[in-house]
Amino acid sequence: MMNKKTMYLTAVALLASTTQARAANSPQLVLQMNQGLQAGAIKDGTKLGRGTLVSYDTHTGFQLRSESAVSTPRPGHYVLTGNQNPLHTLRVRLVPKQLAVTRLPDTPGITVHTSEDRMVFDILADGYQLVKADIYSITINGVVLLP
Repeated sequence: MMNKKTMYLTAVALLASTTQARAANSPQLVLQMNQGLQAGAIKDGTKLGRGTLVSYDTHTGFQLRSESAVSTPRPGHYVLTGNQNPLHTLRVRLVPKQLAVTRLPDTPGITVHTSEDRMVFDILADGYQLVKADIYSITINGVVLLP
């Protein structure tokens, strides 16, 4: 039985690269969701979790997207539905830390062009919202862009 005041967030990380060749060091995607979040009023920009995508191989950037969540017209913005009740929703956005996002037409998610070894990003509440107690899940796909 779920506590009526607690909102649970779960996340799954999936990883890919843009070429068939297997690099010497496999890229890693790690997600850490904040615990103890309460249902009710959630302010815009509330940090719900953090992720890190790492690749020590030569690359030209990273791409993040979620295919399991409902995408909005803005890249990197998603609507999660409750596992207990699909009418419960939570709007989130993926925001890279200290890196500029490149908007690519007809490309889901966000793209960051960088040769840095890691990209850290936050999962934030997208706008002020009243969130019902439920379990909200997000699957994030990380792609390493190879030259």
